[in-house]
Amino acid sequence: MEGTATNICKRVPTSEEWLRIADEFNEICKVPNCIGSVDGKHCRIKCPANAGSLYFNYKSFHSLNLLGVADANCCFTLIDVGTHGCENDSIVFSNSGFGKAFSSGDLNIPPIRNIPSTSISMPLYFVGDAASPLNLINLQQRKYSK
Repeated sequence: MEGTATNICKRVPTSEEWLRIADEFNEICKVPNCIGSVDGKHCRIKCPANAGSLYFNYKSFHSLNLLGVADANCCFTLIDVGTHGCENDSIVFSNSGFGKAFSSGDLNIPPIRNIPSTSISMPLYFVGDAASPLNLINLQQRKYSK
């Protein structure tokens, strides 16, 4: 694959598929309205000729960044590969096809829905570790606070 920062390597789920994923997170993990777990991984590569430090990461090896979203069954729903290894998580997210589609509202994510078995409305959301870009959390909160 040609490495670019704008490749979403899987088809974006439909609104119905996001709702099914949310139902599975609730059933399997007891996490209502979650539609994915986001994480990144440095994939070790041989440094391309004349690349300098572009691919050299903080772990002291050359890499490409993989940004993935997994469902409750630990299967990828979105994968984005290609950002240089030297980039931090916020840059990886904002330059990725996933980040751009998320920011522009092109991920087919349904709006607010009730938490299963309640009348409490809540947006669908992604979860991530402490290294996940704050943009993801802030964008989601901003999107539904209006």
